[in-house]
Amino acid sequence: MRPTGDLDEAMRASEKATELSNKFITFSSDGQPIKKLHPIKELIHSAVDLTLSGSRVKPLYLYFLPDDLWPVFIDSDQISQAFFNIIENAKESMTTGGTLQIKGKNIVVDQDQSDSNLPLSPDDYVMVSFQDGGHGIPEEYLSRIFDPYFTTNAKGTKKGKGIGLSTTYSIIKNHKGYIFVDSKRGTGTSVYIYIPASSGQSSSTQSNALSSETDKKTKTVLVMDDEAMIRDMSQSLLETMGHKVVLATDGENALALYKKAHAEGRPFNLLILDLTIPGGLGGEEVMRRLLQIDPDVKAVVSSGYADDPVMSSYKDYGFLHALPKPYTLSEMKAIIDEIS
Repeated sequence: MRPTGDLDEAMRASEKATELSNKFITFSSDGQPIKKLHPIKELIHSAVDLTLSGSRVKPLYLYFLPDDLWPVFIDSDQISQAFFNIIENAKESMTTGGTLQIKGKNIVVDQDQSDSNLPLSPDDYVMVSFQDGGHGIPEEYLSRIFDPYFTTNAKGTKKGKGIGLSTTYSIIKNHKGYIFVDSKRGTGTSVYIYIPASSGQSSSTQSNALSSETDKKTKTVLVMDDEAMIRDMSQSLLETMGHKVVLATDGENALALYKKAHAEGRPFNLLILDLTIPGGLGGEEVMRRLLQIDPDVKAVVSSGYADDPVMSSYKDYGFLHALPKPYTLSEMKAIIDEIS
């Protein structure tokens, strides 16, 4: 009788061979992408929801994916698989939980690439990056991460990095794009993907329409939050919509900024106040004092504690709306439009 250990090893080898044969379809002629024009944000949202649902890893893609990302000509099934592979690897590297920051950006590569290290043909691209806070990849392994048989995981663990990243590499290559990985042991891993974008009228029209709309409704918004990341994310969202942003770290800072602007005859059009500031004035108290200064102050309360009485009964505390964290660009825009 074959020893149990040998049988387990044989089963693992068989399972990996089956997985490899399925994944290698992507490398064959049958795996060539069938491309259609597609908005990339939708695929990112779906991949994040599918992969991170129920896990201790939280996405921060909501704050860094502008609405004006160009559409891309892609095989949506294959690009979804690529995103899934990257997010799955990030989740596995953050065994105790953490955050996965996902960004998107429109990139134009010109004929003159003398200042660029990217091996890309002149074209329009959408860059998507995935930055995790996991254990990272040792420098000596980085040159092998796209090898389908290479893994940094210990023997007997559930999955290896190689098969996912090798498939992802092939998918991006078949889309005439580019992928590279930057990682250091103990500091996390960043994966950058460049996908050719549609340079037709649809993308420029979309961008021009957004700019035209925001130019007409530009506001000056004061954002108060004790977390630098939240302040930066809120600023990014608001500036994407064309608004001017002033940041405050706590209640005292927010009150001082508001009093100064009000006295100078240039009051803020809107305030977004964090409900809880450890060791300082939170949104509820700040709003109470602001109403004494200016009964017409317009403010939104924001918090990750959606069941807090101030969030559920925000009007009783003088707020015009409540914005639960985390929030999307569309959610923030809808509230601002409603208040306007």
